[in-house]
Amino acid sequence: MLAAPEDAPPNIARVPWWGVALLAAIAAPLRTATAGSQSLWYDEVFTARVAEGSWGGLLGRVTDLETTPPAYYVLVKLLVDALGSSELVLRLLSIVSSALLVWLGIRVAELLAPRARGAAGWWAGALLAVNPFLVWFGQEARVYALLALATLGLVWATLRWLDDDSWRRAGVWTAWATLTVLAHYPGWVYVAAAGVVLLVGRGIGASRGFDVRRLAVAAGIVIVVAAAQLPLLLDQAAGARTDWIDDASLPRRLALVPQQFMTGLESPAQNAVAGALLLLLGALLVYGVRRLGRPARRVVLGFVVLPIVVLVIAALVGEDLIVTRNLIGLLPLLLIVAAIGAVGRWRLVAAALTVGFLALSFVITLDPDYRRPDWQGAVERAEAQQDDGPLALRAVPELQGELIRYYAETPAVDVTGDDATLPHETYLVGDVIGGGAEFVDADVAAPGMRCERGTAIGRVRIVTCVQGRPD
Repeated sequence: MLAAPEDAPPNIARVPWWGVALLAAIAAPLRTATAGSQSLWYDEVFTARVAEGSWGGLLGRVTDLETTPPAYYVLVKLLVDALGSSELVLRLLSIVSSALLVWLGIRVAELLAPRARGAAGWWAGALLAVNPFLVWFGQEARVYALLALATLGLVWATLRWLDDDSWRRAGVWTAWATLTVLAHYPGWVYVAAAGVVLLVGRGIGASRGFDVRRLAVAAGIVIVVAAAQLPLLLDQAAGARTDWIDDASLPRRLALVPQQFMTGLESPAQNAVAGALLLLLGALLVYGVRRLGRPARRVVLGFVVLPIVVLVIAALVGEDLIVTRNLIGLLPLLLIVAAIGAVGRWRLVAAALTVGFLALSFVITLDPDYRRPDWQGAVERAEAQQDDGPLALRAVPELQGELIRYYAETPAVDVTGDDATLPHETYLVGDVIGGGAEFVDADVAAPGMRCERGTAIGRVRIVTCVQGRPD
């Protein structure tokens, strides 16, 4: 077994099944309360387009519309075919993945801190259940909750393999590693980190004489799976759909990672709140790392430091994937280490952090100012206000035009906005998460159009423009 520090307090009992169920019961409502009523936004609409089409064209749609592997969309399509294509069903895989993350986090905490596994498991489950960033992506119809689950499963499988070098545990590791590389391309970096951890950690578990041949077989299988996705990756890269990432500087995006890990994509008084929560988390992390045994410490540092280093180097050479959601695989392990630090005298700090997370999760779930912009409601209102004649709906920003196409019920809706040939145009101006509570000014209308700011539907404002209206 991975060694625990000698001064760790004896707390051997594991979190019982009812404790896991209780923590999952806390996590589930935070993720499901409004998952069915919130409009799709941004890339979620592409998940819907991929999942609602035919099976035969699925790979083509993933190639044309997406920047991620197809495995996630296969799973979502299975759910859509069985249960329909409502917003809740589209988000169901993320909800389930995020709930399972709580259970898995408890078990990882028990492995990392075996002599304090009861308390560490409880704290880990609580922090994972209520963290705002995990709550947000636990109700998002995108791959990131699955990526977080797969990465933490890879940590769990690595710890167990180090503890008992057997073909059975090598097989379990291979399964989790395969899921990680199938989930999203940043998962490849996490799998590489796991391989390094296993090589460096050979012989540190209870069973000495780690057999590298098993790792070679397991790694070979995973490499074949990853290589099979390379043609798709190259086709998707040719579409330049991730060029927006470097619109913000690399230092700025790196600075956003700890902030958004604490508060989600946006929250009230975000800078101040994030700073306070980071102080609490930092104290718990320092103490948690100190409480880990040396082998467990190596595992944690390998899974946290190596992916960051590799992704930063990749960004510097032009393959930039650094946005907070692509680093979501780091967050569960950081929270688990903080949970280990919470055992004993630091439990009040952990309680304050948990309460802060919970309060923010309530805000981003229930407050319309911090939920997803209501594109569906705005499209429906704009259609209801339109007089007879052709309807021109324009999205600001333009990439949200696909949401208008998805939700519009009017048969002939002009969304392209190439030329102002229609006498009336309606702009739906959406507030971008992370940009504050102000609405974007509607100054993008074509020459000759005069516009009036109209009704705000949640975080989307309806702006009506008329050709040739006098000033």
